[in-house]
Parts: sequence; structure tokens; C-alpha cells
Amino acid sequence: MGREERRPLRVLAVDDSRVMRGVLKTVFELHASQGDPSLPRMELCGLVRDGVEALEAVKTLAPDVLLLDLEMPRMNGLEVLAKLRILAPTLPVIMCSAHTERGARSTLDALSHGAKDYVMKPGQQKDFAAALDSLMEQLLPKIAALAGWSLVRTEPRELTLAEKRDAALERVEAEPTAARVQSTGGRLVELVVVGVSTGGPSALEIMLPMLPKDFAVPVLIVQHMPKLFTGALADRLDRICRMPVQEARDGLGRARYGWRRATLIWRWYMGRGRGGQACSTRW
Repeated sequence: MGREERRPLRVLAVDDSRVMRGVLKTVFELHASQGDPSLPRMELCGLVRDGVEALEAVKTLAPDVLLLDLEMPRMNGLEVLAKLRILAPTLPVIMCSAHTERGARSTLDALSHGAKDYVMKPGQQKDFAAALDSLMEQLLPKIAALAGWSLVRTEPRELTLAEKRDAALERVEAEPTAARVQSTGGRLVELVVVGVSTGGPSALEIMLPMLPKDFAVPVLIVQHMPKLFTGALADRLDRICRMPVQEARDGLGRARYGWRRATLIWRWYMGRGRGGQACSTRW
């Protein structure tokens, strides 16, 4: 079935800022008139101001994806996510985050409470056109990916992050030790590198707490995420993991490599028109 034969993806947006609601409305109007033909058609089926209105709109409009603000009157984004686990457990949610330390930490909380992804609100661009371009580049591919093209969602209630972590730990502990180790041709493993992007924070919160405090080698994590977010993510992981976690910085590798217990978070920048570029931490 081609792009024009499919019905548009229905998107419900929630934000208490009149300016942001106007920006989102313009984003979908531009996509409808001159958007990327490789992406599905999309329509803004609803645009509401707070969490209470959002829950009512979810029931009446049956959106395919929900764009959710964090800080709102009457009911904030985290409270909405908690209620959606009963009302619409399979509805994909994308958080709209402010580019602040508080916004970063709140967004990570939202991802651990069931949100699937996030986008950064415009704020650092010099003009309105640049803000729209940045938001469209972030948002529209994520909507398409999370909604899927089949528009069929029959999954059971999704497990919480804690339930996923417990289940994973049970599976690991049930396996014989020999089954967990693969041969490396007799060579010693000196470093573990993990690369993650969408879904990375939640996956890391499941995986890393299973590593022992005395894990034999350093672990490097390359996470596609803005600068403020990687620091907040490192702090969050450090609180729940048995091994120390901190954000990478220049010289840290040389200072910590012999310690063998540090898990480091690297930033990974992706920009339009250029490839990925890791941060400048040197070993």
C-alpha cells in the first residue's frame, strides 16, 4: 500500500504554551503541503493544553501517537503517563523536552515511566524558520517509526522498567555461567563498548544494573543524546548500578582506565548534513 493510499497518522499534541502549540500546528501543516515524501502522511487530530484535556482527547480521538509536554497545569506529563498505562497502554508517547538540566532529568524519568522517545523544544535557534526545521527533523521520523505503517497495535500491557529489569536478571541467573561467555579466540577482552540511540536510556537501566561492582573491564557507552542529557543519564545510572557511572571528559580515560570499574557515558552528536562525531575524550 503506497503513501497516498494509507490514512494519515493521527497525532495528538499536548502543551500548555500557546507559542509551542502554534509551532506544532505549523510543523504538521508544512509536512502536509511540502513534507518529506519518504515519510507517511500525518495529521494533527488534536491540540490540547494540559494533562486532563489530554486524557479526554485520547479517549475521544484515538490518536496513533501522543506528543506530551512535561510541565503543565492540573496534571503534568509524568502523571499522564501513569494514567495512560491503564487507559491506552500501547499508545506511543513522545515527550517534548526543554533544553535545561531540569528538562533533561524529567525526560529521563518519563522514558523510565513508559514514554518511547523525546524531542527537544525549539529554543537555541536564531529564527523561527530554523526552529521549525529543527523540530521537523527531530519529530516527524520518530512519529513514523513509533506509529509504524501497519497502524495495528494488539500488544498486551507493556511491562514497567523495573519489571523488565527483574525479568532480565532472572533469565541471566537461570543460565549456566558457561552459556553467558562466548569464546574470543583465546584473547582477553580489555574493553566493552555499547552504542545506543532511541530507547537507549531504558535499555541501559535494564542492562547495566546487572553488571557486578567488580566487573573486570571498563565499559564505554556511546549514547545519541544532547549534552545536558548525557550528564543527567550518567547520574541516574550511577544511582541504580553497582559499578560507578559518570560522563566522559577529556583525560578521564587515562585517569580511570586502571580502575577497571568505571562506566563512562560518551555523547554522540548527529547533525543535519554531517556524520556522527563522538566527543573529544582521549585515552
